[in-house]
Amino acid sequence: MPWDVKYVADMCTVEVSGAGKLSLQDALSLIERAAVLVNEKGATRVLSDYSDAVADVAIVDIHGLPEYQDTFGAPKGIKIALVLPRTGFKEEDFRFYETACRNRGYDCKGFKSREAAVNWLGVGKPDVP
Repeated sequence: MPWDVKYVADMCTVEVSGAGKLSLQDALSLIERAAVLVNEKGATRVLSDYSDAVADVAIVDIHGLPEYQDTFGAPKGIKIALVLPRTGFKEEDFRFYETACRNRGYDCKGFKSREAAVNWLGVGKPDVP
């Protein structure tokens, strides 16, 4: 599956994007790569665009993803916007991830459009913690 994690300087944001099947191993790899970039660049925002993805991660595994973020030193309070898949997903799974993130100190929210996610992140405003 073609996934990419990069720092978008003009947005002051780490962006995760790609398409296809998203397995647990893929999710763990993306989290690690994003956390490293967040720390390296001092970013406080992550835009994860799953609009062209098909999530294949069990609910029991979703619960542990925010804890995995902790192992890579992702800063608490970081804003994480998820652009939800257009098809073939359970919205309740993404809502569960939002809750699990919030319980670990991450400000996470899912959106049905990239525009809404970018607006919520405050892209274009100074990247101040």
